[in-house]
Amino acid sequence: MNGAYEKVAVAGAILSLLFVGFEIRQNTQAARAANHFEVIGLAYNFTEWVMTDDKVAEVFGAIISGETFEDDQLASLRKETLTRELFNLWELSFYAHQNGQLELQFFEGVEAFFSTEVLPSNRDYWQANSHIFGEDFRDHVTDQEVGTGG
Repeated sequence: MNGAYEKVAVAGAILSLLFVGFEIRQNTQAARAANHFEVIGLAYNFTEWVMTDDKVAEVFGAIISGETFEDDQLASLRKETLTRELFNLWELSFYAHQNGQLELQFFEGVEAFFSTEVLPSNRDYWQANSHIFGEDFRDHVTDQEVGTGG
């Protein structure tokens, strides 16, 4: 589990450092600043949750590694729920960036984490559940899969 904790800590640190590097400008960038705080807040809450709850940490480790819980329905449900929430965070970031409310450099950091750490081991989830996400986001993730050999 140390590997999962380390990945969560690194992901949280990357997201936090990306945010610190951005200057918040007045007026036209107020919406961008609000979205930065929202994404950072969600990432921080998620990181704290994983770091303080062993069951959540176990499920997060399974999400990253692609492990399944075939004999444990509750753990399987937890994994699916947590996976959905991770994809929701990615989708939120995608649409905020697409609408000009999240700067490119920040989105690229978010994008790198999800496309390299979450998507590769959760392609089955994505293929079964992509219909619950917005069309533009579905197309974007499909492009990510094609770009990474998925």
